[in-house]
Amino acid sequence: MLAHVVAEQSRRRVDASAATTIVGAFFGGAILLLGNWVNRLNERARAALEAAERLARLRTLITAELVNVAAGLIAANQLVNAAKVQLESTGGIVGLDLSAELPRDMPYTFGVGAELLLLPTEAIDALTTLRANLVITTGQMSRISSATGGAGLLGVTALANGLRFTTRIAGECFERIAPERKLSLSGKEAPAFKMLYRLADGENL
Repeated sequence: MLAHVVAEQSRRRVDASAATTIVGAFFGGAILLLGNWVNRLNERARAALEAAERLARLRTLITAELVNVAAGLIAANQLVNAAKVQLESTGGIVGLDLSAELPRDMPYTFGVGAELLLLPTEAIDALTTLRANLVITTGQMSRISSATGGAGLLGVTALANGLRFTTRIAGECFERIAPERKLSLSGKEAPAFKMLYRLADGENL
């Protein structure tokens, strides 16, 4: 009888020890899984923060180049529009040297490669379209500048239309990348994209 009781007590101690081991292993595993989950969450948060910082820097640098491009387009539009008004009034031809007003380059924007993928698709599309139209507009302006004897109303009108289209695309870039960026012209300040849209619609700034 005594031997039976001792055996039963021993079995219970073994069961209790086993249960403690199992519970300990369970909680240990749970803590390990929780730790891994927290680490992954922190890594994702860090990656998201880094991506946001890279995007902010990218927008800042692209915006600086867009401002430079916009300044050149505004000056070119004013010069070409003045020549167009003159030709509509007097006819004939006009000498138009636009060599100092050729569209300005965006070396950083078009040199970052895959980093542009941080931008929304619409912004990338607008920048790509702007680049193509800057090249086209540069060609148009160069041909007008080098035209023997000057340019007539037809050529200047075609250039004015091309400039307006390129200016509108530049406005779209501002709207999608830096809608808060403002430009100041003749003492008036306005969001860059709105100012460029007005210029593209033929308004005098």
